[in-house]
Amino acid sequence: VIAAAASIGIPGFSGFVAEITILIGAWKAYPLAVWITGAGMVLVAAFTLRALKQSFFGEAGSGVVRLQEGRVALDPDWNEQQSITAAEKIGACLLMFATLVVGVYPKLLLDRIMPAVEAMRFLKSGG
Repeated sequence: VIAAAASIGIPGFSGFVAEITILIGAWKAYPLAVWITGAGMVLVAAFTLRALKQSFFGEAGSGVVRLQEGRVALDPDWNEQQSITAAEKIGACLLMFATLVVGVYPKLLLDRIMPAVEAMRFLKSGG
């Protein structure tokens, strides 16, 4: 759910910072492209929220197999799935934490990025 929130650009997550920075930067030069991109972002958000809804509230389908004569039974291997390991939990938590930190305090990354952006602007201006 947190990955989906970051992906669709909800404020407070890193996806919002990335999307709004690019849209604001491109607005003056390419307003039509920004409108098209904004419409695409709305569509992506709608499909992402639909996928979340189906994942949590939709009918189960991946653990079911069809047998002969139209009968349906649970896949026997379905219950043998292993839980995630501690290392996987730690990795997921670190990624979620980083997503929230960058969303709340984007200056951490922007301070490192801006010198390269300024150098590219200088080169483009013929400096």
